[in-house]
Amino acid sequence: MNKDNLEFEEVRYIYNIPDIGIFESTTVIDELEFASVKDLEKEIEEQAIFLRFIPNTSQLEEGSPLTDYKGRGGDDKFVVCKEGVFGFYNDKYEYAGGFSRNNLQRVRKLHIPNHNFVNYDSDIQLIMPGHYEILNTGYIVLENGVKHKIFEIEIDVYNIYTSEQKIKVKVPDNPGVFSIDEYDLLAIDFTKEYLKLLGLF
Repeated sequence: MNKDNLEFEEVRYIYNIPDIGIFESTTVIDELEFASVKDLEKEIEEQAIFLRFIPNTSQLEEGSPLTDYKGRGGDDKFVVCKEGVFGFYNDKYEYAGGFSRNNLQRVRKLHIPNHNFVNYDSDIQLIMPGHYEILNTGYIVLENGVKHKIFEIEIDVYNIYTSEQKIKVKVPDNPGVFSIDEYDLLAIDFTKEYLKLLGLF
């Protein structure tokens, strides 16, 4: 299988273990079994049942829906459960396709929590907060002979003269501020039913 031709998605791997409950991971944990999608559905049901006052009365109403609830994985992210890969669509989990460990690709991302600036081609470029895939790592040697680690990442650049473009910049490591996170990206073999649901088939 040629992984270069596959399209990889950032997903969340869902586990449910005693004493901890349901939790998400950005990487596959080999020692654990995935949670069932039924665990996630139960979690939504439990959070959707609460009490509120009926407007203009002192009576309580039960079972009002949580309007701000979002499924695990967040917007536009899929979750991997025991039964396969699911997307959160119309407030419920829809089966999107099967899961295969052969379709995994691990990447490291640099987490930049705040706005940062970097010098690029004699211009100052803004780096927005977020996670950036680390393309390369290297070192620069300072005047006192101390080696300092640098990361090469790709950022989006906007200006009034050109449309959006991507450039590769080098960011010096900033321990205690930046962090490195690992992600197991997944190439999903979407079902025709799921693509139809999204209007893509």
